[in-house]
Amino acid sequence: RIPLPLSISTSSNNVKGRRRNLHQSQPLDVLSWDFSMNEANDVVEGMEGYIRQVLTLENQDIKPMLLVKDTHLAEHRRRLIDSYVKTGSLMDPIVLHTDQASEPFLEVEEDSRPIGFQRWRDFGSPPEAPGKSKHHPAVKEHEFIGWLTAMHFLSALEVLAASDMKLDTSPTATSSAFLTRDLNGMELEMTTGNNILPPPFSRKNSAIESMIYGTEGSGGTWKMNRISCRTSFEPLAFGDLKDLVISDVQDSLDLMLPKGPLIYNKGRWVLDLGDAERKAKQQLERYGGLGFLDSKKSYYGVFASGPLRLFIPHANKTTDSSKLELSPPDNARDAFTTLILCESNENKRNPMACNMATDLSFEVGGVRVAAESVKRISLPGFSYLGRDICVSIEVPSKAKITNLSQSVKVEGGNMKEEGIHEESVGVAIELAVSNKRIRTKDIACNLSHVVWQTSNYK
Repeated sequence: RIPLPLSISTSSNNVKGRRRNLHQSQPLDVLSWDFSMNEANDVVEGMEGYIRQVLTLENQDIKPMLLVKDTHLAEHRRRLIDSYVKTGSLMDPIVLHTDQASEPFLEVEEDSRPIGFQRWRDFGSPPEAPGKSKHHPAVKEHEFIGWLTAMHFLSALEVLAASDMKLDTSPTATSSAFLTRDLNGMELEMTTGNNILPPPFSRKNSAIESMIYGTEGSGGTWKMNRISCRTSFEPLAFGDLKDLVISDVQDSLDLMLPKGPLIYNKGRWVLDLGDAERKAKQQLERYGGLGFLDSKKSYYGVFASGPLRLFIPHANKTTDSSKLELSPPDNARDAFTTLILCESNENKRNPMACNMATDLSFEVGGVRVAAESVKRISLPGFSYLGRDICVSIEVPSKAKITNLSQSVKVEGGNMKEEGIHEESVGVAIELAVSNKRIRTKDIACNLSHVVWQTSNYK
């Protein structure tokens, strides 16, 4: 038995476990995503954006392996992965199809199935526990995925063992496609190099295409720009949205307690859960949370809540400050090329519920954002139940770069702890509910994610 020192990051809104931010600080060997659950209808844009981010992760000596779970019907996504393999960008990715592999066995009577396919839909939680939707894999399917992955890694160990024993690993010595590769050559191909990418294969014109695909340089090569993000969701390794908040908010109350007008009409945004999310948490409390943390908390505001103010830094503690000048351009548009704000993924059935694009007013760098400069993002990965949940904000031409001490008087707190000190350079953002009819929590506006792209100014 040979141990593999793998660091694996599983990123999914539906995976019940520890979720790590993709922009991590520790090197990763394997990253995985369940596209069959999150990206319907064989769309490829979301996958390509994910691949291009994976290939340009910081603190990586070699390119991480990509492990994809997907439906066998997603032919375009398989072709996309193959395209990145042929360009030498991806090394040895794995695509897992469990439905097509398991269906022949599941058609057989229970007692006649191989043991690995018996009790296929039995979960490890109590019988009456929630969360047993058909699209959620049960225990045996998770084990099946583990065996499929293990067999792939075993072939890699065969190569390692053969190399250590000075055995012949030429194509004539084995029928395994993996064993036909020259180990030294493969190691060279897997190095991350200088962040150079091939042209995108699924490019679609949009206001945020540079964030998804990067920007084109000389000779037809592409590079990803610096992208930062913050979220109020949990779990996360770092990057809490509260680190950006510089206005007074109500974030000390128990999330499980309902909050009425008395709380929401005090001129502050409120850190809270949506009604459906709170109900789901109440059902899980009977079972101790089933052993995982999955909190979709968000900052909620109504017309009486007043403005929510944020300070967006140009560089944070994960950025190599030696590569940046300390004198950015005065104009915020030159420093911040893309700015995206998102609300939590809730099923808003009330037609009067907040629309981020029309019911919120924005101010960036001290300048009011025109209504036509706030645009809904209608792309895969930016919607929930057919409703767009993110907006792209065009930075006004006269918006100014500032530092934190100019934006708010700092008295300690989260921003210092996260490496955002008084002289950190960035831009101040203010959002407020402009629709006077939004006065109650059930139709309130909310903010759960902030994503921004910055220029590499010199």
